[in-house]
Amino acid sequence: MVAAFFLSVLNTLGDEDFRPPIIAVFNETGFLNYLGWQALSPSRIASLLEEAGFKSELLNVEEIGDANRLSPTKYAAVVLPYGNAFPIDAYPVLKKYHESGGVFILSGIPFSHPTILVDGKWMSRGGESLFRHDGKGIGTGGFGEPTESGHLRVAAPGFAPNPLGLTDEDLSGLQHRRYQHLDITTLPKEDTVTPLIEWIDSETGKSYPVAAIIKHGCPQFHDSIDVWCGSIASDLDESNQFLSCQLLLRGIALALQMKESMPPARVSRILEFAGSLRRPSSLPGNLPYFAPPDRKTFVPKSPAPANHLLAVDISNLSASERIALACLQALSSRRQPRLWLNFNSEDRFWLNQHVQKGYIQSYEIISDWKALFKLFSDDIKGAIIPDGQLYRGDIHAVNIAACEDLIVCTPQIAKELKLPIKIDLRKKFKTFPEGISWIWDTYKDRLNHSMASYTTSEDLGTAAFAYEMQWRAPLLWIAGPLASERPGADPIEERKVVAKILSEMDPVCPVLGFPDHGEGGVGIGEPPGVDLISRYGKALVCTNYLRNTCVTSGISLDKTKSTPTLSKSIKFDPNKIYIALALSDGDNQHLWNKLWQARYFNHPRFGEFPLAFGIGPPIIDLQPAVVEWYYSKATPNTEFIADVSGVGYIHPDNFGASYVDSRIIMDAFLAWTNRYMSRLDLKSVRTLSGGDKILVQYLQQLPSAQSIFADMGRYSGREGIGNLTYQLDNKPVFRSVTSWRRGSAADFLQEIRDQAGKRRPAFVNGFIHCWTYPTFDKVAAIYDSRDADMVFVTPSQLAEIYIQSHTRKSERTGQP
Repeated sequence: MVAAFFLSVLNTLGDEDFRPPIIAVFNETGFLNYLGWQALSPSRIASLLEEAGFKSELLNVEEIGDANRLSPTKYAAVVLPYGNAFPIDAYPVLKKYHESGGVFILSGIPFSHPTILVDGKWMSRGGESLFRHDGKGIGTGGFGEPTESGHLRVAAPGFAPNPLGLTDEDLSGLQHRRYQHLDITTLPKEDTVTPLIEWIDSETGKSYPVAAIIKHGCPQFHDSIDVWCGSIASDLDESNQFLSCQLLLRGIALALQMKESMPPARVSRILEFAGSLRRPSSLPGNLPYFAPPDRKTFVPKSPAPANHLLAVDISNLSASERIALACLQALSSRRQPRLWLNFNSEDRFWLNQHVQKGYIQSYEIISDWKALFKLFSDDIKGAIIPDGQLYRGDIHAVNIAACEDLIVCTPQIAKELKLPIKIDLRKKFKTFPEGISWIWDTYKDRLNHSMASYTTSEDLGTAAFAYEMQWRAPLLWIAGPLASERPGADPIEERKVVAKILSEMDPVCPVLGFPDHGEGGVGIGEPPGVDLISRYGKALVCTNYLRNTCVTSGISLDKTKSTPTLSKSIKFDPNKIYIALALSDGDNQHLWNKLWQARYFNHPRFGEFPLAFGIGPPIIDLQPAVVEWYYSKATPNTEFIADVSGVGYIHPDNFGASYVDSRIIMDAFLAWTNRYMSRLDLKSVRTLSGGDKILVQYLQQLPSAQSIFADMGRYSGREGIGNLTYQLDNKPVFRSVTSWRRGSAADFLQEIRDQAGKRRPAFVNGFIHCWTYPTFDKVAAIYDSRDADMVFVTPSQLAEIYIQSHTRKSERTGQP
């Protein structure tokens, strides 16, 4: 019925004297993009609309919140490209626009994260359900969580074609992941929902709209129309850019056709234009597996450092001076690490710790840092000048400097250091991807094929790149939405270049750094950044902000012991709920330098109750003295588990997907994981998602693992403790029972009660998101607020008690 309506509208309208409708596009510099159209910037949206025959205007926060300006009579539609994030100050005017029958083109889960300006930065004030249809809300509808497995398809109501003219080919190239959907039960019965793209549950076959048209028939928002695009096109790649263009252009055309404000001939032209847009090209795939050169460690280790180190305080130096010193540290460490850079108190703490433990004998503070370039002159051949006008031009310079043994610096610093300028990159490259592509093609035989790094200019300015330069790891970066329009940035092309480089590197090797910076949006972002390297069999080792690894990795610590034995005080009681609290984000190497000390291990209540920490296994090679300090402070209530997904951070669902046989790639990754779990005495691994088939592969390849702590929060689509805690391959799998959106002890414990129900005994993976619970006191509040039938244990204890329970059950019932 709905499709027939679309076809019958406007037959009487002509094209003569038609004035193109004006489309408002929200555009605010530095605004958060939360599951919005990252591959389609507001300025690109505006130009695309103009090319298609519309008029467009970019409106900032003040303008879109102006009640005298924003109305359906002036703007036929309003595009909100930032996903979940929206300016709360403009909310009343946006709501009035919607109540007046306006058209919204919506990305993400709209109106769920009100955003405010704090000290010049746009910040979310947390999740709020202002999308509801409850008087207070704006009526665009709520959302539902995705099921554990399924696939996307273009919706076709009845036997009609897709309302937007989309085909399944338009979805090709999208990353395989689960998408939140529009919850139609949150809309009143007077509203009509027409699915555009659906998620199909693999088990039930049920469909969920992940993109839809909402025609409001309710009294409050009568005659308004929403093109609800969800997060379906929220990744920063060419396929997502193409689909977001299709949803934008076709969605506006359909909405205005439904509003009877656009003649059929104009609609046809817009659809024809949308169909003419270039389809995305594919990234390298179907790669053959080849055995990489043997490596003794997952990340390389420096030579043993000198007994006497030279320490330099770089806190008061300029970013350019720090970069020059970090280059010197990198080049000189290839023979023997001798330089230590003090940027803050944590650097000084660990320098002294290395002396106290006897890893080095002494150090001296060097005040004349420029004299060091003469001292180490045999290690350097001159200077390279970066292009300061090209965004991330300094990344180009470091990559070349690593291969040519040069110091990255300005002409003035080169003069002060008496370094001859060997290479000048100013105006050499027009764009960042052009430069990275040239560097890889030119220096491929000298760059490291077993390690790369996500590194941005901000990392260079804090000297957190010397280790990567020491080992000639190619520094890569993909600009995010906040940086996509800076000089030389081209996120889509950058992703292609990075994929090409990853496809030509060794399989199953580390990518250091992190794919974003600060509050996010500068880079491609964590999920898509990890997803990309996972496809090429690479694992993220989070080392952003990490300094002096040239020195610390030269220390040897072959094996250590951490896991406490099962406490005799833990006596199995079949009437209890057993809970293992496991903190997130320990795979970030930098957090162990100070934050975990200050927040947890130095707290007076530390060790009072069981608490587990995820830890990135390469820490034993990168920072052995650091891991030794933490293991020495561990109590019988402390345990460490491998985080996230093994020896490095990966997405297990698509790891090695670009290879012909991804199982070989995963087996090699798990072999590394098994070695490092043994070295660190880790008895469990926390995986990011992953279906049961993948988890069985984990358990079969990790003989020392007592259990798997699956999922970073309860987002598996599973409900009820029986579906969250179970056995695979005769070992327990503890899927997360708690989700990180809830930030209080009361909410945390209520989730456990809800999922456990009346089942006893119950065994709970109590996932704690460290940023949602940012203090030890907030974590302790969970323990302090526990119910009488709740018992807190370590992960090893949880696994052992679970096995005890099932052994007793088997003996009682005669069934396994």
